Amino acid sequence: MSNTEVKGRKVHINQPAERVFTAFSDLSNFVKNLPEEHRDKVRADTDTLTVQAQGLELGIRIVERTPFTTLRFEQHGAQTLFPFTFWIHVGGEGENSSTLQLELHAELNMMMKMMLGSKLQEGMDKLTEQFAAGLNGQTPPQ
Repeated sequence: MSNTEVKGRKVHINQPAERVFTAFSDLSNFVKNLPEEHRDKVRADTDTLTVQAQGLELGIRIVERTPFTTLRFEQHGAQTLFPFTFWIHVGGEGENSSTLQLELHAELNMMMKMMLGSKLQEGMDKLTEQFAAGLNGQTPPQ
């Protein structure tokens, strides 16, 4: 197993850092914003989020909150494909301006690394774009 690190680009958010941090610090917020047809596949509370997809139940949990700058997540649940830690970094730029950056560290064996290597970066970039668009009041890209 080797540690794979993936960082999303830093994006500008038209919201104060406190508001951005708060949006991500309660995982039940994600279920509220899902389309109705997907809500039955997701369970969430303040600290955990579990998704049922393709016969698997995958989850994350918040393990650290550093107000208003960092949230750290880890895998959660019995069905974990690989150990990982995921961060959301929020930076304050002003009264109504902040930055957002995502970071993933995953323990992947060589086969997983070969299969997922570039896809992890693509996924991180897409997730960053979707979060930024949502926070900036835009329609997230598909």
